[in-house]
Amino acid sequence: GRVKSSNSLSGMAGLLKNMGRWSTERGGAGDDSPQMPSSPTKAALMGLGGTNWTAAMSGQKERDREGNREKGSGGVVSMYNGGLHVQTDDSRAVEGKMLEQRVKQKGKNNRRTVLPKPGTLFEWGGSHTFDHRGLLYFLATCGLSERWHNPADSGIVKVSGSGWLKGRIQEVANSYLHAKSDSWSQDAPGAWFSISLPQTLLVELTHYSLRHGYGGGAQMRNWDFLVSLDGETWTTVRRHINDTSLSGGYAVHTWTLPPHVHSARCFKIVATGANSIDGKQLACAGFEVYGRVVAQQCEGVLNPSHWLFSDSVGGL
Repeated sequence: GRVKSSNSLSGMAGLLKNMGRWSTERGGAGDDSPQMPSSPTKAALMGLGGTNWTAAMSGQKERDREGNREKGSGGVVSMYNGGLHVQTDDSRAVEGKMLEQRVKQKGKNNRRTVLPKPGTLFEWGGSHTFDHRGLLYFLATCGLSERWHNPADSGIVKVSGSGWLKGRIQEVANSYLHAKSDSWSQDAPGAWFSISLPQTLLVELTHYSLRHGYGGGAQMRNWDFLVSLDGETWTTVRRHINDTSLSGGYAVHTWTLPPHVHSARCFKIVATGANSIDGKQLACAGFEVYGRVVAQQCEGVLNPSHWLFSDSVGGL
């Protein structure tokens, strides 16, 4: 059970000061930066078991942070699942930015990310439609366990591109059969978009699919498909010249890629000529890739919230 104590906060301050001196002798932050007990038992012996420790230390930690800012030093200590986490100025800045991002996303996106294991094969079913058997659909449904949600909106994949005129550029990452939308670039030469997978995910591609981004004409006819490991150096793996495969409103087509395509994490479509109405718009509202996962450094479920110190930031 939890050990109760009637020790006053003034008594605690004396103990903490002694602990600070102990820390200084061992290269710590100094006797004005009190250290947390190294175990729940020591916390209990100090009369600060469980949540009492967090409550008592909240004001002290703020004073520590203020002092460290004045001196330009690190060494603030906070709770992490009942243990210790030593924060420096740099680590606090990184954690603060991560927390801000989580807070901004919390209202609109609280989905986990499920990554496929190495060796997983996403095999095209043979039909020129979105068959929900590709990699992007897997990511968009948390490993086929939840309802589809655009992975670009969830932040699972990153979408970039040239200026977009109609709709949202995020629609290019849409691989859901029934989610059709109008989406095209500005009428300018060399229009492009790219999709980047999570940092740890590499795929040897066998096929890729595109969906036309309009219920009428202006289908793509001339474009290149490129792949990259880092999003900086690109390799063209298929060139399309006067390709009429996309025919009709919101048409979908899948192309076979040459064998032994290098593993990739990033994919890019670049318009190299006129579309079906001799315009320069790149109209696209869907993309999918098929192939074998060859690398994935963090297997299984990856949730960025696990990287934060949830006990210290209110469980975010």
